[in-house]
Amino acid sequence: MGLKKTLVENKVIIILLLASTLFFAHQHTSGVSWDFAVYVLNAKYMFSGGQYFEWERPPLTPTIIFALSFLGYKIAEYAYIIIVSAVFTLACVKISDSASIDKNIFYALMLSPYLLNYGFLAGTELLSLSLLMLALATIKERKTGLFFGLSLLTRYMSIPYILLLSAKRNAKEIIIALLIMFLLFTPWMFYNQVQKGHPLYSVASHLILNLQGKPEGHHGPGLDSLTIPTWLLLAFGLAGLVLKYRKGFNETDYIILGFAAITLLLYLN
Repeated sequence: MGLKKTLVENKVIIILLLASTLFFAHQHTSGVSWDFAVYVLNAKYMFSGGQYFEWERPPLTPTIIFALSFLGYKIAEYAYIIIVSAVFTLACVKISDSASIDKNIFYALMLSPYLLNYGFLAGTELLSLSLLMLALATIKERKTGLFFGLSLLTRYMSIPYILLLSAKRNAKEIIIALLIMFLLFTPWMFYNQVQKGHPLYSVASHLILNLQGKPEGHHGPGLDSLTIPTWLLLAFGLAGLVLKYRKGFNETDYIILGFAAITLLLYLN
């Protein structure tokens, strides 16, 4: 009876989860990007004696794929997609609860055409976003360090979001969160030290490829790179921002605004 009640109360969430996960799985059958394929190759190299490896890739996604490889690597790819989709759903619910907003509406809006089309383009986008959302939802708890750390092990470009730990307003809690993140990173740094002679070799490779490796004269995106749907979403976002401002911002609003500011700065730079 308890399970039936839970299913009825969350039927919208469940329907959206099933529909979006089926879409992600079908999308994967139509073609795998090079980036996604490399994470599978890295998993084989790290754990199964594979022959190809890219050092600029963080280790969490290959580790998860390997953990699921008892199903066979091809099935493991789809199992990974299912798990990440479920984690994203959980993150949406947690954010909704922490911000006291309707979880059905929030989850439905988060499943935008952009997210559906690009959530698994490189294999790590949706997982990284989900972990960052869980970090925000638990920002006042010590487990936030766990989610920030896992996000960094998914995409190195999550590093600037660590600034949001300032919302704790407690130096001791911030240090504990940073310590948790460091401990999570330790096995990967040890692997880098043993294999390449430097604990941050992978991070350095990523930064060199994505920052110093830009073509000469490239200055990043401009306003003309924003598509019409993006401008439409920005218009609704600004309207909502004005309405919320009139009602008064709370601490959650400031955290979300900080998240948005960091995201825009990363995009423009």
